Amino acid sequence: MKKSIISLLLSVSMFFFLAACQAVSLDLEGAIIKLWTSGPSGEIEQTLQAAAAGTDKAIADRAGFHLSCLRILRRDEKAAEILAELEAKAVSESEKAAIATLKKTFEERSSKLPSIFQKKISLDFKDTDIKALVQIIAQRSETNIVLHASVKKLVTIRLIDATIEQALDSICAISDLRYENRNGVFVLLPIKKDPENYSRMTYQLKSMSPEKALSLLNAQRTTQSSPIAPDNFKNGQPQPPAAPALPAGVTIRNEENLLVFEGSPESVEKYLTLISNLDQVNKAHKISFRIWELNSESGTDLQAFSEMSDKERAEKAKIVSAPQIVALPRQPATIEVQSSGKGNAPEEKDYLEYKLKSFFNETENEDQLRVYLEISVTGSSTLNGIHTKIKKNHASTLQVVRNKWVMLPLYEGATRYFLEFQINSHNS
Repeated sequence: MKKSIISLLLSVSMFFFLAACQAVSLDLEGAIIKLWTSGPSGEIEQTLQAAAAGTDKAIADRAGFHLSCLRILRRDEKAAEILAELEAKAVSESEKAAIATLKKTFEERSSKLPSIFQKKISLDFKDTDIKALVQIIAQRSETNIVLHASVKKLVTIRLIDATIEQALDSICAISDLRYENRNGVFVLLPIKKDPENYSRMTYQLKSMSPEKALSLLNAQRTTQSSPIAPDNFKNGQPQPPAAPALPAGVTIRNEENLLVFEGSPESVEKYLTLISNLDQVNKAHKISFRIWELNSESGTDLQAFSEMSDKERAEKAKIVSAPQIVALPRQPATIEVQSSGKGNAPEEKDYLEYKLKSFFNETENEDQLRVYLEISVTGSSTLNGIHTKIKKNHASTLQVVRNKWVMLPLYEGATRYFLEFQINSHNS
């Protein structure tokens, strides 16, 4: 009976020991996977340290190896020495493969860091906004260093005669950050992601090159104002902004034709919507124009005229031309309109000719389009008995609602003209 109890206790103890080892092993494997997919973090480091201090030699050795890898990835000041030591002790094929990856990362990092990163710097700050600290380092290193908009931390740090690289590494280590070199701009990003305020999403480009996609997205990060109407049009008013700026705080990078977006979920969604609208294969649209010639006695201004019904407008003006053209996104489309007033001797008659050049892009709002419109007016006109040549050019960039008419000034001389246009899908 006594032997049975002892055997039972040994069996139970062994069961819990094996279960504990299995739990440690599972935690370790999860930490290793996160290390090599998401990068080092404080949570991963704690898991590796706990496993390395365990009694199971195989688990401890494996954890110790990857703990050393974490230090290298975190740019430890002795990273080169640690890497050389790991390479000398490596036995398994998986360890050799990890070391090969580390060496490549180490070499690429060294080649990408500017020489000024070896400049010495001293820092002594307590509970300082990390944004201000990053600005100080950027100024002293004369390097473009930016902080991800989602990072809001207070940092306490004291360094004496450290290199700028070590300063950045230290800030990243104590703030759970990492930094990337993006074409000479060093971006500090969070390692530990807040699922409520962070989203990482990808988009596979279909018809557009990564360079073109990045260029278009960056162009729409900032709102651009449009010029006022032509100088010779007295009632011209400034156009609304060309497009609302895309929200800040989203980082974009290209990975073999795959765009990777990181930022707040709401902001990332806007970028994805915009790029999916832009990245269309042969999505043709029809652009319709109407040129209104106002009656000589009509004193109606642009705003009042645009708010009238077509029936009311017919009492004030007439449509002298209504051309249409089919265009593709980001492709210029040009149409020329010759005035019926032009005769065999145009220098003796009043006439106008118009050249309309336009191209458009989709925006983050599927109901709106960003349009660039270039208007050229040439001809001749008699005003107050004086016959003059006409040559006017006007360009506007504006945001319009799909399938809705937009009224613009065209020309004011002896006769006034308004230009109305709308864009809709070709199959609409």
